[in-house]
Amino acid sequence: MTLSWRNVLVRWRTQQRDGLAVRVAGYDNNFDFIRWCAATMVVFSHEYAIVQGAGSEPLAQLSSGFATFGTLGVDVFFVVSGLLVTRSLLERRAIGFFAMSRALRILPALAVVLALSAWVMGPALTDLPLREYFAKNDTWSYVARNLTLTDFQWGLPGVFTRNPVRNAVNGSLWTLQPEVQMYGLLLLLGIIAAAGGTWLSHRRPILVGIGMVAAITWGWATHGDLAGLGLEPSSLARLAPYFGLGALLYLLRRIVPNTVLLPAAVWIVVIASRGTALFAPAFAVAIALSTVWLAYARFGSLKRWGRYGDFSYGLYIYAYPVQQTLVTLFPAWGRSEHFAAAYAATLLCAVLSWRFVEAPALSLKKRFRQWERNSRSVRTAQEL
Repeated sequence: MTLSWRNVLVRWRTQQRDGLAVRVAGYDNNFDFIRWCAATMVVFSHEYAIVQGAGSEPLAQLSSGFATFGTLGVDVFFVVSGLLVTRSLLERRAIGFFAMSRALRILPALAVVLALSAWVMGPALTDLPLREYFAKNDTWSYVARNLTLTDFQWGLPGVFTRNPVRNAVNGSLWTLQPEVQMYGLLLLLGIIAAAGGTWLSHRRPILVGIGMVAAITWGWATHGDLAGLGLEPSSLARLAPYFGLGALLYLLRRIVPNTVLLPAAVWIVVIASRGTALFAPAFAVAIALSTVWLAYARFGSLKRWGRYGDFSYGLYIYAYPVQQTLVTLFPAWGRSEHFAAAYAATLLCAVLSWRFVEAPALSLKKRFRQWERNSRSVRTAQEL
């Protein structure tokens, strides 16, 4: 049977349109590898700020100061988070389970690294006598304040006072605030949908889409440098569009083609629009499309990257204090030897964090889900 060019084109379009939806619905993906790479980029980028005389960050030079490997890694994290967290909200539909899942993913490991920093690393490295260190209010407020993710405390008494980046124990934590704020927006949209009755609940994806478009629009409207003339700002205005684009790619998975040609075309727009107000939005769209394409591209062994665990969060939250500690202990080290030692030590911390904190905490989701199902069954029986 011969096929006309029209039929061939229709089949090709159908395959492309169904490709992303089919792969999102499955379990074969490269998200563990992508998160690992994003965390590694952040660690690598921080070397240029933390180690004295480390030189200029390579991506900052290449992009004329618009981005670093660190900002790029964070952007990728937000795209991945936007897609996966939106999927969680819309597939599970249980608001309580959604909130509990997000809290279990972030807070237990964060509490441990904060406690270790304040009450183990701090006493070992402080310039102050131990009695004076433990008499300071900042020693005891460090964990509680940073766990709120609203009023960060960056320093500990007498710690890292002579480093190139002074008095900063964990400079990576700032991104957790906009991350949780985007979770909060999704949670609010889910609550509105649930409270709006059957009609609105069935249209939850539309409501979430409207909310994400609003967040993206707000972010770009308040960005401050859409032309990319300086380093991307460390703010919610910059990161909300990345999260929102990840969410929209999940919502539009049935019509977005799963092909490298789409991000490639947008990268051409990025290059052509440098210096105009289109540049930062085009860059964000290109990062989002590239990330999602890579997540579902079939590279064989990459999908098994996280078979021993997801160490990306541990890499992210432990790297900065480890890097600062090594600068204090070995100030004469150059960037290469410092990075090698810091990365190895941070990876060890990440593995231990996953094994003894993160994985056990995430396992509680199953208990919470069962409790929620039992509660729902009891309510149904009572209504009957």
